[in-house]
Amino acid sequence: MSRWIGIVLLTGVMCAQGAGQPPYERVRAGRLQDDHPALIPFNGVTGWRVETNDAEARFERSDDVLLFGDGVAKLAYRATGPQPRITLLPPAPVAVTGAFDAVTCWIYGNNHSYAADPGTPPVSVTLHFTDSAGVRFSVPLARVHFKEWFLCHRRLEPGQIARVAGGAALTAIDVTNGRNTEERVIFFNSLAVFTERFEPLAFAPRPQRGVRVFPACGPGANTGAAVLPFPNTPLTIVPRDSAPSVTRVGRGESGRYYLVREGEDGRLEFRLPAQLGAWDELAVRWADGGAWTSVGLGGGLYFAPSTPTGALARAESETVTVTTDGKSVTYAGRLTQGGRSVEAQLRFHLSGKSLVMDIQAGQGEIGEVRFGATRGFVNPRLATLPYYTYGYADGLARPTVIVSGSPDAPLFYLAHIDWTQSNASTPFAENVRFDGSLASNGGTRYAPKTDGRRNPCFERFVLTLSPRFDDVLPNIPNPPSPWKGVTGTRVWRAHGASDRARDATYWRAVHRWGMTQLVVTDHETGWRDGNESFTFRTDPAPKKGGDQGQYDYARIMQDELGFVYGPYNNFTDFAPVNGFWHIDLISRTRENQLQHAWERCYAPKPARAVEFCERLAPIIEKKFGFSTAYCDVHTAVTPWSRVDYDARVPGAGTFAAVFYAYGEIMLLQKAAWDGPVYSEGNNHFPYCGLTDGNYAQDQNYRIHENPWLVDFDLRCLHPLCCNFGMGNLDMFYPGKSAPADPDVAKDRFLAATVAFGHSGFLLYGRDGELRSYYMLQALASRYTQAAAETIRYADAGGALHETSAALANGAYTRSQVVTRYADGTVTAANGHPEARMAVTVADQPLDLPPNGYWGRSGDGAVRVFSGSVNGRRADLAVAPAYTYIDGRGHFTRFAEGAAAGVAICRALTNGLAEILMHKCDEGGFPYAFSDALALDATNGVLGTAEVRAARGLSYVRPVKGAFSYHVRRGAAPPAAVLTCACEIVKPGERVLIQGAAEHAVTIPADARPGARLWFEREGAWIDFTVEEPPPPPPPAAAAQQGLPLPAWYARGMALRGQAERELDGATGAQLYASSSTCGGHTKPRGLFMHPPYKGGTGYTFARYSLTLPSEALQIRCAVGKKDGSDVGDGLLFKIAVEDAEGQRHEIARRQVAAHAWYTLEGSLAPWAGQTVSLLLITDAGEKDDSSGDWGAWAELELTGFP
Repeated sequence: MSRWIGIVLLTGVMCAQGAGQPPYERVRAGRLQDDHPALIPFNGVTGWRVETNDAEARFERSDDVLLFGDGVAKLAYRATGPQPRITLLPPAPVAVTGAFDAVTCWIYGNNHSYAADPGTPPVSVTLHFTDSAGVRFSVPLARVHFKEWFLCHRRLEPGQIARVAGGAALTAIDVTNGRNTEERVIFFNSLAVFTERFEPLAFAPRPQRGVRVFPACGPGANTGAAVLPFPNTPLTIVPRDSAPSVTRVGRGESGRYYLVREGEDGRLEFRLPAQLGAWDELAVRWADGGAWTSVGLGGGLYFAPSTPTGALARAESETVTVTTDGKSVTYAGRLTQGGRSVEAQLRFHLSGKSLVMDIQAGQGEIGEVRFGATRGFVNPRLATLPYYTYGYADGLARPTVIVSGSPDAPLFYLAHIDWTQSNASTPFAENVRFDGSLASNGGTRYAPKTDGRRNPCFERFVLTLSPRFDDVLPNIPNPPSPWKGVTGTRVWRAHGASDRARDATYWRAVHRWGMTQLVVTDHETGWRDGNESFTFRTDPAPKKGGDQGQYDYARIMQDELGFVYGPYNNFTDFAPVNGFWHIDLISRTRENQLQHAWERCYAPKPARAVEFCERLAPIIEKKFGFSTAYCDVHTAVTPWSRVDYDARVPGAGTFAAVFYAYGEIMLLQKAAWDGPVYSEGNNHFPYCGLTDGNYAQDQNYRIHENPWLVDFDLRCLHPLCCNFGMGNLDMFYPGKSAPADPDVAKDRFLAATVAFGHSGFLLYGRDGELRSYYMLQALASRYTQAAAETIRYADAGGALHETSAALANGAYTRSQVVTRYADGTVTAANGHPEARMAVTVADQPLDLPPNGYWGRSGDGAVRVFSGSVNGRRADLAVAPAYTYIDGRGHFTRFAEGAAAGVAICRALTNGLAEILMHKCDEGGFPYAFSDALALDATNGVLGTAEVRAARGLSYVRPVKGAFSYHVRRGAAPPAAVLTCACEIVKPGERVLIQGAAEHAVTIPADARPGARLWFEREGAWIDFTVEEPPPPPPPAAAAQQGLPLPAWYARGMALRGQAERELDGATGAQLYASSSTCGGHTKPRGLFMHPPYKGGTGYTFARYSLTLPSEALQIRCAVGKKDGSDVGDGLLFKIAVEDAEGQRHEIARRQVAAHAWYTLEGSLAPWAGQTVSLLLITDAGEKDDSSGDWGAWAELELTGFP
């Protein structure tokens, strides 16, 4: 522990002497003054003092970097102990003579949030004030996880605003978490305090929404004369029924209404609830006379809390009239709760196998609408859909299918929110309830806007039950992409632009390898040289060559190389250094803070974003003539994560306003480029068709290790657009979870790409580029252009099951997928990490290894195989444009060709072909070659090349310096002049070659394994391969160190002295799946918990249901206090077991009062063979101080005893 007080060095004494320049964007825009007068300009630091704890620091004037004026304040610092704190003290408290409600300061940061540097941890900056009564309060200004200049903004809390009505004084600035032991530097400039002026805002009318189920629901900014092409059906997201049916309204003896569907495949009944606002009695059954299943337990309309610490509650009473028109049933009336009452209407009607609930209620009194839980399903279990996501860090919290019944007679239930019609702020998912019951979905929440008011409630909820899985999948009501002929037939890559000459050299080399059918877009570095803004601009970065450099580069990419090429852009991130900067362009949170986005950026208002897109995209296109673009982020974030709560904005507080703005942005983009628009994906399902393609990632689901349930993607998204790859490798393997073997990582990525029916992503490195391009380009060109006709999953015995059966019997969890497309294309992919896939597909027996895949077009012209040949992995792709072979280091012979490495035969014009080889000297193909020419990398002719033919294949012999070879290719294989019964030979072996005569040859005794040998007899050639040792057996599956905890768990909490209950976010309690960093060490795939702190303290817990085996186990995990939190009094971690009688037994506990990881373990031996509940509990510290209680759990597993 150390404490040091020093006087800041005066200007000119040991201060930095630099040649800094203000950001060029601000200079170009003529914005060389801050938006508000500076309380502290920070052009110098005369008289400032520094106090430190566990740290050393200097605070001095500098011109290393500049912003406003000729100098800035520079803080150099390093840690000398575990809890570093630096306090910057002005010569005297800095008086603020009037009221204010916001503070800003420009800070020049030193680290990237997306590429954490353990040597430069992000520091936190806190401002300390005293009010007019001399009472101190603090304002947390910023966490510095960015580089270069950023305007840090913080609005005071309402109580603080009241306290400074008579003025205040800034007394100190704290900088904490600077745990770096080597010196680091940040800079300050222009700290301002001011009162925010919320002047009225005006917005241009946007086109109307394609379908409005609720005419009374405000349309946001969508009030123009034109109409958006989405949604494109009045049924919006309602699933389509696979069988003809008729529906009717029935009424029982009790007067309760029923909705009945009579179809060719069976009878479906929904029993409607007795109340409008409470749906506990809502039930469903399949088949006449079957048992009823409750699907609305706890569901209904919940009034918002009437006080900050109040709870959501359903109506205490209601007055309702129920009517029917013979096709639907309508409940209308008044709901009353706690002295408040609202008018509400709920219309039920059937569409196929779906109960559609159209809900209207109140003028802002409703806080939540909940689906409710289920009870009565037989043997219920959950099946998660990749890509149908709400974007939560807890990746399985999303709309989830409940599978029930026996394998022979399953039922599938799925509840949907209509995202096109909701007036809510956010949806939420709840799959395992606090009491252990299952729910398919959660509901929607209505949050207050900045004026404190909520929006009226409008919702369309859809409940679907069917014995056929496809029937429960939602419709995506968007028009299909008009650019599938481009996006599906080309392989995609986003390129991080560097030096343009180097970029051009790289892409010319890629093209030279025959990879010509590409879509290439720049990444954000096309617009920036360092960390300046990268959006909302039309001028490329100066060091990238400016306008002329971008124009010339576009001509190379498009005109010379023939690629589809375009820029990066996005309208979701906005940097304050940008020339367009204005604070009123930025979205507000519900607390009226500026909404943060990517590092050094705020989130622009979606209503403004669409206006800027309409304005800027045509300018960019006119200047540079692009043919596509990558519109980043829009489909990576969810609409509900970018809601603008600024009450001045039409559609404020609704995620629909974001969805329609972002959807229109995609349409404006493709109109500007006259070509496809791509986005980042991860939450792209509602935008498919509006986007023409997305990174096909779902990182929260972790597709590389969870079941490849492909149906939602293939049935709902595939017909609308062409999503590519599985994202990129880092997206497919989040958190650095890729296999250690890079070949295995690539193979699994490509197998998944085939299984999910995506177009290709161009992997990195020459090996990755060639394999990902040639193995997928031709095959994807077929299956992306056709609908999936049948989807089958293989069981352990090789039998194929359609999806409904596979979900019922569990075969889908093997991730072994066979898909037939409408054009006759068939694919098979083995996603099982260990088992082979032995099946018969299209009359062809297949035996694919883990991560193997196979495909064939309907006409047989395209054939792809990646699997085992003689026990070793090899690849083959045959298409009209090329044949690709990769023996992966071992000479491998197919009927279509042979090579030890990569050999490519590309079809050219006029009967010519080009031969390219990578990591091998020869490749044979089943064509008669003649007139062979060796070419260098520039296509210059080096001379002729020898051609040898043997065993029905032609080979071009290597020429020194040759990059490729042009040959005249005959239609038939070369004649076999020489033959031999054996192809694989041993050193010293004597073999007989048959020509016009018989010839005996002896294989050299010193021939190395795998060597290729050629013998000439009678003017002809024959080849042999020296035998290699048999391949080693596949590595044994690693001994499982421990069993992971189940994926599903219930969330709970308790305030001190009160009963346990469901997690209530209003208390500040949090629990979600997340990686965490403690003491600078990150552990993936754990839980984050925060105990409640609003309205009282207490604990948060996760409850798992465990059926323990008969052998004794223990639970072992790591716990810690997450970096960036206040230490306070620490955290108490506990593990408890609740037995079948409800008795709770604590088996482990640990107090943690430092940012570090600790081991926690407890014995489960007393409950071996029993079904119990396991509780992971995070409690406040011993002083009940819950501030900064960032609790981290990781490495959760059940293990045997040592």
